[in-house]
Amino acid sequence: MRHRQRRHRVPLRWAAVLAAVPTLAAGCALGGHASPEDLGAELVVAANMEPQDLAAQGAYKEVNAVGLRNVVETLLQISPETGEIEGVLAESWEVVDSHTVRLKIREGVTFHDGTALDAETAAYMTEFVWDKDNNFTIQEYGGPQISARAIGDYEMEVTTDEPDPTLLHRLTLHGITSRKQIEEDASAHSQEPIGTGPYRFVEWQRGSYWSAERWDGWWGYEADDAPGTTEPPFERLRFEFRPEEGVRTAMAKSGEAHIAMFPAAADCNEAEHVNTYTCLAGPSDTYLYARLDHPSAGADPRLGDKRIREAFFLSIDAQSLNEHVIEFGTPLQGQLSWDGVTGFNPELDPYPYDPDRAAGLLGEAESDGVDVAGIPLEVRGRTGATPGIGSIVEAIGGMVNDTGFNAQFGLQEPAVANEIINTKPTQDRAYVQVHVRQNPFQDLGLVLESNYYCASRAVVWCDDGFDAELENALTLSGTERAAAFEQLAADIHGEYVIYPLSQLERSYLVNDGIADWEFGLGHRLQAIYMTPAS
Repeated sequence: MRHRQRRHRVPLRWAAVLAAVPTLAAGCALGGHASPEDLGAELVVAANMEPQDLAAQGAYKEVNAVGLRNVVETLLQISPETGEIEGVLAESWEVVDSHTVRLKIREGVTFHDGTALDAETAAYMTEFVWDKDNNFTIQEYGGPQISARAIGDYEMEVTTDEPDPTLLHRLTLHGITSRKQIEEDASAHSQEPIGTGPYRFVEWQRGSYWSAERWDGWWGYEADDAPGTTEPPFERLRFEFRPEEGVRTAMAKSGEAHIAMFPAAADCNEAEHVNTYTCLAGPSDTYLYARLDHPSAGADPRLGDKRIREAFFLSIDAQSLNEHVIEFGTPLQGQLSWDGVTGFNPELDPYPYDPDRAAGLLGEAESDGVDVAGIPLEVRGRTGATPGIGSIVEAIGGMVNDTGFNAQFGLQEPAVANEIINTKPTQDRAYVQVHVRQNPFQDLGLVLESNYYCASRAVVWCDDGFDAELENALTLSGTERAAAFEQLAADIHGEYVIYPLSQLERSYLVNDGIADWEFGLGHRLQAIYMTPAS
């Protein structure tokens, strides 16, 4: 299936969104105007957040390291043009069995530090990134332990200790960077990436931007099967960190940025009436959820009362949120998946909205001695996560408080939010994290493992019986795999752990100097998939 961006008019669904969109403060100076004529020199992107790191593992998720794949390449990738797996640093591959994939590493590839890529280096970096002891954030997509070894100068074999039908997909996630850098200065690896891509890292100015420059030694100039729709069209790339939605859109409107990530619906509507920029939007593999801490993973013991958890879910009017507050979203059917995802359960119903029953359940709990008002409930979102995130968090906080909770709510800066999202709860914590995640494999197993499996680095709920069923399901394939996941989705539905809010489209304000851009479901900001107008 071809996933292609489209010019998109978003209906303005909630008038209050207009008032909620932050504006650039009076007197805040903008930089130079980024006209279409400037495109050959430098591409400027107003990114929604600063990278968590620029390490090889960061290539797995665009939103956590915007633009990194321009510098750091992967063995394989999911093509933004076709949605199929294709080679990058591996020019071919063979799935030997459910444990094993063999890959032919591309010859003649050089890292930006002058060292050569071979099978030994590719195997070393694969094991380094997926080593569970390193505890990189890519482990949210972890599965059976990966091992890799060279079986020839340019042939490598990747194996897992348990059957893993998604192994080939996992090899699309991690980057390959210089082994020499890891061995000589491992601390620099996450700050100054040395990759093989069409752009070479220049600098990372903390709190401001990171940049790269075109690299003439890229192997893709000589290869007939290089990824991309064009040769690298810009001399330099600059990713400026602007978590404030209004600041990003102001940069695009003024011409300071060529691309602004995640504008509001109102800004996309406005783009219909101007000639200097447009709004591009398309379907994504991203979902929005509200995750409620559970004492089985260490949270406030009162959150173990099923009545309190059910009351929280009954307090949320997801239909109204999607109609009036969540922008570029489609309601989910009571699960963190949608039609087309392996394991989607069509029999599940969305969680009902019943504030009267929610209030009644809280009253019952209080009558039994549970101090509901004393639960230190916090409804939090990450600044810049998705358009209107502040309004979404505020709406959910208001809904749950209307039924009897006593929640604090608001946004957190990315550095604060990311640590909480990736940390298991403690007894004095009662968090509701309103956040986004991706399902790049279109497979429910990935979602279940990262959100509900006890050993996962960021889970807030743990059940040994569920783990055993999930471990078995993850080894299956085909219709057996789908059926097992459907049952697990049904099992988790009544535990009230994570409220599925919406499947999201992603949108951008784009300078008219860019004629075309292929970003696929993963919404990668890669220059080789952008075509300048001139």
